Amino acid sequence: MGQDKSFPFPPFEKLTTHQGLSDNEVYQVTQDKMGFIWILTHNGLNRYDGYSFKTYDYNPLDSNSITAGYFYSLEQDAKGLLWMNSQTHGIYSFNPVTGLFTNYRHDPSNSNSLADDQTTQLVIDKKGNIWIGTMNGLDKLDPATKQFTHFTAHEKRNEVISNNKVFSISIDEDDNLWLVTGSPGIDYFNTKTGKLIRHFDFGSSDNPFDDYWQNHLYEICSGKNGNMWIGSKDHGLYCYNTRTGSITNFQHKKDDPYSIADNGVYKTLEDHLGNLWVATDAGTIDFYEKSSGKFYHRTVSAISSVDMIEDQSQKIWITTLSGMYACDTRFKKINSILLDVSNYSYNDQSAFYFFRTSKGAMYVSYQGVRKFDESTNKLAPFEIIINGRNIFENNITWRIYEDSKNNLWFATIRGLMFYNPATRQHHWYEHKEGDESSPSASSCTDILEDSKGRYWVTTWGGGFD
Repeated sequence: MGQDKSFPFPPFEKLTTHQGLSDNEVYQVTQDKMGFIWILTHNGLNRYDGYSFKTYDYNPLDSNSITAGYFYSLEQDAKGLLWMNSQTHGIYSFNPVTGLFTNYRHDPSNSNSLADDQTTQLVIDKKGNIWIGTMNGLDKLDPATKQFTHFTAHEKRNEVISNNKVFSISIDEDDNLWLVTGSPGIDYFNTKTGKLIRHFDFGSSDNPFDDYWQNHLYEICSGKNGNMWIGSKDHGLYCYNTRTGSITNFQHKKDDPYSIADNGVYKTLEDHLGNLWVATDAGTIDFYEKSSGKFYHRTVSAISSVDMIEDQSQKIWITTLSGMYACDTRFKKINSILLDVSNYSYNDQSAFYFFRTSKGAMYVSYQGVRKFDESTNKLAPFEIIINGRNIFENNITWRIYEDSKNNLWFATIRGLMFYNPATRQHHWYEHKEGDESSPSASSCTDILEDSKGRYWVTTWGGGFD
């Protein structure tokens, strides 16, 4: 796995069969209400507790048990049941308490059964209904009655769905569905009326059927605050907001390294901060930082099929066809900052001390005093010139302190320096023999302002002033 040096998080943690996964081809991931991570692989359902895996796979003595194969969805309902769909064997529910599966299949003799055993994806609405995309229309399952309702396209009118091949299905905050079907564009479907709200001509691709069989679909993923993230094969990532009707489009720009990595976008996750995690046809997982408007790119292998979730601890889980990755977003990558030491002598090695002011400026006591320049990401020398000389040169700064008036004080081996960042006024307090108003020793080691506005200074060998 390669990574862009600017990617803001440390290397991803990888989990494979070496750690206990039942198979390295990982299709889906979700977290249940108890905090367990559930993972669907080519060879069974896995439960991960953060330390070890428990596998639920095919049992020849149980006709309902899960079979090996491709799976495209994994969701938990309000009752704690896990629901998943198989490419060729209908859909399954799994009870984590009993450890038993229930398999729903097409029955040619029962019009209320699943429309087709070849299913593509499923979602769960707020009433607990299971909505399933199939190769023969859109189905709704009422788990209480175990009855299926079918929604199909008509040749002369498209008020239900635009095409009976429903390849991808997502549900928004209003319980409406977003469908990728066999027709170009996107269907926006009302679950209450059972009819289309509208059909969008953008998103997905010109031939979703080929995408489904040859590589991957370009899906719609639900976000927050009305955001629906719509992938496309050639036109980047779209955001449609259901509350405002606004449409935003992110496209790759050749000369902008912080644009999205590729115009082929097939999976998107919006995290708790509104940042995005995006799978692209460049073979990258892109991280979009909302505050800066920048995309950061990390190359990840075997992500032609991918699922992503954010768990309760804000960790991002990413499935691939060669294992699963986890990224702990609580920890940003530490970027090294190189110092130019060519202009400093050996004697300039001052104490390491970091200080951030109330206004956010960062000062570092190292080889004099330096100030962090956010525009260049470098530590630039901070100088106060007195009599033509930088007073921090060949000087050690033990302490940097900000008082109640936002003035800065530098306690050094050559005295105490006062500096006002707003006016740039400064004053150097040096030890002078016989002068009781000066510091009691040449080296000042610390300074503190008390509640009455008085300053207390410690010195090296001269006591406390």
